[in-house]
Formats: sequence, C-alpha cells, structure tokens
Amino acid sequence: MRRINPDTGPASELALRKPQMREALAELQSAEADLEQALGDLDRTVIRAPYDGLVKEKIADVGQFVALISWCDGATRRQLKR
Repeated sequence: MRRINPDTGPASELALRKPQMREALAELQSAEADLEQALGDLDRTVIRAPYDGLVKEKIADVGQFVALISWCDGATRRQLKR
C-alpha cells in the first residue's frame, strides 16, 4: 500500500475535485436558468381579463389552446355592439 507523502507538493486539481466542482456549478446554473424559464412560462399561462366579469360558459379544457377572440361569440358579440 502506498502512503501519501506531504512533501510531494500541492495537490492536483483532480485530487481536489475541481473538475467535478466546476461541473456541479454548471449544472446548478443550468437548473436555475430552467427554473427561471419555467416560472416565466407559468406566469404566461394565467388568463387576465381587462375588467371584472362573469364566466358564462367554459368551452376549453386543460391543455387546449384558445384564441383571444374565442370568448366573443353569439350573444356576447351583440352585447358588445350596443
């Protein structure tokens, strides 16, 4: 068995696990960026109305895409023209 000799000089970067530390820090930064992206995506999924109102009918389900004009149908359109 080989003994460690303190007189051999400073430890190498590999012995100090510096490459592994740099990789872990890069993964952390990547995960933080992914979190920021996910939070921004979540913020954009909230539907905000320009005024208070009443939901008359739900015609979309989770996962469906809706257009901005899709709420403005039939009777509602006539009411807006008044």
